[in-house]
Amino acid sequence: LYGSYLYDDSEIDITNRSKASNNIKNLEGNNTTSSITGKLVYDSRNKPFNANRGSNHEAEIEYAGLGGDFTFTKTTLGTAWHFPVWGKLTGYWRGQGGWIDDRGRTPDYDKFFLGGPNTVRGVDRKDVSPEEETDDGDNKVLVGSEVYVAFNHELHYPIAEDLGLVAITFVDMGDQWRQSNEVEF
Repeated sequence: LYGSYLYDDSEIDITNRSKASNNIKNLEGNNTTSSITGKLVYDSRNKPFNANRGSNHEAEIEYAGLGGDFTFTKTTLGTAWHFPVWGKLTGYWRGQGGWIDDRGRTPDYDKFFLGGPNTVRGVDRKDVSPEEETDDGDNKVLVGSEVYVAFNHELHYPIAEDLGLVAITFVDMGDQWRQSNEVEF
């Protein structure tokens, strides 16, 4: 069980308003976030790196609105399982998701963005995110979302066990939605 308090005072200065999302434009100037976070972790893996048995589960809730400019509750859940498949071949399955209860105003930088090594590999960070058309109508910008899910499926095979070198084959999938009322699988 972990707990933390965050006080963040940010200043946003937009250099090109025609290429900024509406959420970023609304954040221009000074912004303060004051939040508390609680995190519950259960880890039964047989080793912290290159595990071949066990599981790891996490639940985290951030409550913002203890003063400051933003009021939201951000919840994330994750579960991961390591299991022997055949010989030294190990299977790995992870599922994760999150949602934000926007009780007033949530900054774009606190929303979810999919893509990259921790969610959906093979695409850059944020590349799975929803898009918003800019004021100039010529461009689209990636914006954060309030709901996401991601799944990772892997097979691990040790190449040099004493060095911790492992070959991995993986399939990732995920999606996200700007608002909770837009969720459609």
